[in-house]
Amino acid sequence: MPQVDMILFFILIIGMCVFGQDPASKVVSDRYAVFWNRTNPKFYRGDYHIDVCINDYLDVYCPHYASPVSDDRAERYILYMVNYDGYSSCDHTAKGFKRWECNRPLSPNGPLKFSEKFQLFTPFSLGFEFRPGREYYYICEYKCWYKFLSLWSGVFLREPRCSWGSLVLISGDRNPIFRGDS
Repeated sequence: MPQVDMILFFILIIGMCVFGQDPASKVVSDRYAVFWNRTNPKFYRGDYHIDVCINDYLDVYCPHYASPVSDDRAERYILYMVNYDGYSSCDHTAKGFKRWECNRPLSPNGPLKFSEKFQLFTPFSLGFEFRPGREYYYICEYKCWYKFLSLWSGVFLREPRCSWGSLVLISGDRNPIFRGDS
């Protein structure tokens, strides 16, 4: 019967590991999708916002065309993370840096998808670290119109400064045990 005792011992150990954890140590996260294209009506209303917390994800889907479309009509964007001055003036050169490039709208493999994880610390040298309660701004350059279009994140919803629309990503704290609807 030593094998039965060993099995019961391992079940006890596994149970202690699973149920003995502090509930606050369990990571709770949500995942949000943004379809970054000019046909997305949420960008035109000026009230598109998403409440995000630490450990949440934002998935940005670039424009993609399944059926043939002329190359000059295909949307291509370069997305920049900028400071408030860069957002308010629609200028990515104002302390901004390139975050993503949506440059394959005709790819046979489907749309490009970029994911942003809102985390306090990152193990990657080029990763970005987010802080609760701070504002983060994104703008994009539309390659065909040669205009700057605005997608921004922050704590307060403001009128879009650029010609296209806005997205608000509100970075805040979340109680890991009790979660309300975001």
